[in-house]
Parts: sequence; C-alpha cells; structure tokens
Amino acid sequence: MFNKQNIIITKSKRKTYSIEVSPHSEIKIRVPSNFTTKDTDEILEKHKKWIEKALKRNIVNLKNNLKNNEANKLFGIKKILIGGKWFKIKTFKSSTNRIHFKGKNLLVFLEKINDKEYQKAVITFFLKNMAREILEARICTLSHETGLEFNNFKISSAKKRWGSCSCATSINLNWRLIMLDEKLSNSVIYHELCHTKIMDHSSNFYKLLKQLDSDYKFHKLELGKYSFVLDY
Repeated sequence: MFNKQNIIITKSKRKTYSIEVSPHSEIKIRVPSNFTTKDTDEILEKHKKWIEKALKRNIVNLKNNLKNNEANKLFGIKKILIGGKWFKIKTFKSSTNRIHFKGKNLLVFLEKINDKEYQKAVITFFLKNMAREILEARICTLSHETGLEFNNFKISSAKKRWGSCSCATSINLNWRLIMLDEKLSNSVIYHELCHTKIMDHSSNFYKLLKQLDSDYKFHKLELGKYSFVLDY
C-alpha cells in the first residue's frame, strides 16, 4: 500500500496511537509498546485515504518548491539532473563540442562557451543520445523479463507525459526519463508495457501493473515531484 521505507514506527508507554505525515512524506506512527505488526498494518489501512490525501498535499508543496529552487539550477545551466543525481556543470572553451562525466561533474567542452542557449542545445543533444541507448536497452530487458512484447520503440520529447503506448503497441518514452533514478523510470516503462495487453486504466490494468511494480502508487507520487523536468 505504502513504501515501507517511508514508514517510521515508534513504540512507547502510551495508551493510544497517533499518525503524522511529515513534509518529507514520512509516515510516522506512534503506538503502545504492545502493538504488533498486524496492529500497525490495520492502522495504515484504516487511515489509508487520509494518508494518501496528505501525501498528495506534500507533492503539491514540494512541486512548487522544486520549481522555484531545483528547476532554477536546471534551467540556469549550473547543475543538471541525471539518474536522480545532481551533477555540477563545468564548461570549457574548445574547438569541438564534447561532453563527459568526471565524478559529480559534467564536463562540457563548447565552441561557443558564452552562448547559454547553445550550451543547453549541446547538453540536450548529448542526453537524448544517452537516453536513446539506455532506455532502449532497459525496455528490451524488461519486456523480455515480463513477457510483454511491443512492436516499436521511440524516444519522445513530449512536454506533458513520461510515456505512451499506441493500439499497435508502439511505445514512446520521454528522453527526460534519463534524468530520473532507475526505479522511477522503470515504473514508467512497466506502465507502458502493461498497455500492450490492456489499453485502458481498468482494475485489471492496475492488477497487472502491481504484479510488475508493487510500489506503483508510491512511484506515481514520486514522479509528481519531478514534473518540472518535463519543462527542460
């Protein structure tokens, strides 16, 4: 139901229990010392709707903060998000354009070092090629593991969605998925692979998705935090 890593249970000499959802989406449950795992699971189930509402509210707040703070780093061409980690961009004047990683830095060699739009275009071209190679390998691997086959794969530059699947089982994946960590990007791939069998978002679709991605609800919430990436 919820990601267990985000649940913090504290036992003490209290008579009643309490639940709190922190601004960082930690679900804090304080219970009497004699409470069992079954008891806490029942508490989570009982307050499921309230917890989900609180988590969604956190996403709205975090999204606004990310847009104001992290997005500025992204669009300011000072840092770039790749694989869920921030890399500091260092630029150098060069006769040819090239990019490579060094530790937590992305070294960018440019012909036009003072042109920020040119710099962004070079980085975008690099990331798109990187995404095409990595995402294609990833979707082929997950397709083989799940037995869910697709007819065609393309890299997308959509501004509103992470991926899509047509009736002809042609899957498009947003190249910006390369900016997210592997678990989040895989959750999108699982979602689109499920559409090769079930095109709608019926209960059967989510039943199949849960078999492949048991934390799909949590991953969906997490994806919301990175919606600003789609604006890059």
